[in-house]
Amino acid sequence: MTSPITAAAFSHTPVLLQECLHYISPITALKPFVTRGAGTGRRRQGLAPTTPAKDTSAYTFVDATFGGGGYTKAILERFPSARVIAIDQDPAAFKEAEALALKIGGDRVLPVRGKFGDMVALLEKELGLKGPCIDGVVFDIGVSSYQIDQGYRGFSFRTDGPLDMRMCSDKVHGPKYDLLANSSLTAEHIVNTFSEPDLANIIYENGDEKKSRRIARAIVKARQAESIKTTKQLADIVLKGAGKYVGAIHPATRTFQALRIYVNDELNQFRQGLLAAETLLKPSGTLVGVTFHSLEDTILKNFLRTTSGATIGLGLRYYKEKGRYGYQGIERYRNRRISEVSSIAAMEKLYQQDIERLEERRKELEEGREVFDVSKNQGDEEGMKPSFQILTKKSVAPSDEEVERNVRARSAKLRAAVRTESEPMGATV
Repeated sequence: MTSPITAAAFSHTPVLLQECLHYISPITALKPFVTRGAGTGRRRQGLAPTTPAKDTSAYTFVDATFGGGGYTKAILERFPSARVIAIDQDPAAFKEAEALALKIGGDRVLPVRGKFGDMVALLEKELGLKGPCIDGVVFDIGVSSYQIDQGYRGFSFRTDGPLDMRMCSDKVHGPKYDLLANSSLTAEHIVNTFSEPDLANIIYENGDEKKSRRIARAIVKARQAESIKTTKQLADIVLKGAGKYVGAIHPATRTFQALRIYVNDELNQFRQGLLAAETLLKPSGTLVGVTFHSLEDTILKNFLRTTSGATIGLGLRYYKEKGRYGYQGIERYRNRRISEVSSIAAMEKLYQQDIERLEERRKELEEGREVFDVSKNQGDEEGMKPSFQILTKKSVAPSDEEVERNVRARSAKLRAAVRTESEPMGATV
């Protein structure tokens, strides 16, 4: 087991960095990408290879997931007169932000320790800022390379370590950086005390794991013999319960992802962070989100669809199979609050309600009755005006070259939007 005797410097390679710089600028955000020309690969569009001119405007940006500071450093270089509010709950990341602030001097880097879901309260408490006060915010959602590589954090089974998985946990940096009192839930506690149905639901809902019940059953059986305390123990149990490999992905990957997301309440934090950004952004301020799997991307996509006034087209996700209505993805279930949905039966009920609504819309179309035109970005049915304008019609993926340099960028997606002058819609996503 890895022992946290000393802490390595927090390092993380930011993905889609040039694209982020393009979209976070209130000046260039509305300009389209420059096409690289014909060719094959993951993406045919991208930024021009030339470095954009520096912008001397005195912007205030928020790096909601500071990490190793990659985005913050690039923003400071691109905008010489700007300042960046660097938010992170991770003790190593916060220490890195403090070091960067001291190195650069002045108030160009403003470190704030906490969760980005609490961004509104954090900015008011720590910096005295409230209301529309920032020009851009960037989210880089998920676990960082540094956190994965530090075995004692428990995020990965590649190195044996304790089953912790708390992003705010501290075993190295001292009491100044300790937020353990606010997050006592660990992965070890979950796998050793939660019921088999609860484990199955967590693994299924947060990990997209089809074998969640088998894995939950294996975990409960194994813990009856001895407590599950290390990442290697859990990985071996999942491997035994899930069966052989399918492709190159280790069978425990989705289970570890699910536990990490649940321990840190990542999806709800992201939802709250997006609502906070809607409140804090000035008109023409920009929101940039980089996600790494469908759970996060769906939250961002649905938030932008709702706040831009668009809705999901008729029949987009639904199909009929063997007399039963199915669905492509489980976005609607995941985006409901836990208090509203607590079982598969409740999920199916929600889908049935949606199907009935869609059938009613189809009848309206057939009878020539007026229906909401999703292509005109009109706002919601109560007349609220859109609070965002979407800048990326589709998600932006990293180029082949970037994936070759950093294989962890392969699943990244970027979406961006610009704030309008309308009041926040407070969308539920």
